[in-house]
Amino acid sequence: PSLGAALYNIGIVHLLNSSYDDALEKFEESKRIRSKKLGKESPEYIASLAKQGIALYALGRMPEAQAVFEEVLAKAPMETPLDKSQVAEILNAVGCIQYAAGQREVALRTFEQSLEINEGLFVDSLYGSADAHSELIMTRVASILNNIGQIGLKNRDYDAAAKAFEGAFKNQFLLFNVSNSFVLATMDKLAFTNVKRGDRNKALKMYNLMLEAQIKVLGPHHIDCAQTLTKISLVHVEEKNFSSAQKSIEKVMEAEAKNENNPKVSGRFKSLSIAAKNSFKKKKVVARS
Repeated sequence: PSLGAALYNIGIVHLLNSSYDDALEKFEESKRIRSKKLGKESPEYIASLAKQGIALYALGRMPEAQAVFEEVLAKAPMETPLDKSQVAEILNAVGCIQYAAGQREVALRTFEQSLEINEGLFVDSLYGSADAHSELIMTRVASILNNIGQIGLKNRDYDAAAKAFEGAFKNQFLLFNVSNSFVLATMDKLAFTNVKRGDRNKALKMYNLMLEAQIKVLGPHHIDCAQTLTKISLVHVEEKNFSSAQKSIEKVMEAEAKNENNPKVSGRFKSLSIAAKNSFKKKKVVARS
């Protein structure tokens, strides 16, 4: 059993270092040893099996990962917080596989199962009865809510998408700086969803909060800031607030000029400024006619 544990721990290190092939090899070896020594119903065997699935998932070997995950879910106990945490993690991965396969409604139900388990773990953690830290659970909840929000977008259920993205943002906001890339990605999706809902005021507030965070970290002339400014200008154009749109476009053009000698981003800046100016011209002509 100690050799199985050692191989399992080495696999974890490889997994954390994104060495997924090496991790898979160690988890498979650990699984074989634990199967012989402890049996296929043992918690140790199930743990190795689960991590094998995670490694397969990380390598993009989705059918194999799903088969392994289904075996884990059929065997895994739901007694301890650690058991529940493992099942919740696997359900989220299975939901991602189902979503990638175009099974949106099935994926949604799977994500909701994972969410329910994690929310229960979070409540338990408040009373000190869960092994996992509440911060880790909140991070997982934010990830699941982002997945649910993405399904809402695909289904054009923008109210459901907004609710999910708002929940994800709330959890991330409590844990991370607003300039964190994961937080910014959630904010971007939430702003876009509000545009789709027709709530441009909320969309502008979110885009401007994004821009403020990006400028603090990256400076005002970074390509990411220009992308957000372009989105802001497009929302202003939809509102027929052409003076505010013009101000945003001018800032994009200023950033473009600052980066004209940077071949890595100059083309992207040009595309952004052209898109923003074309939208501005078209909408202004329509508004006047």
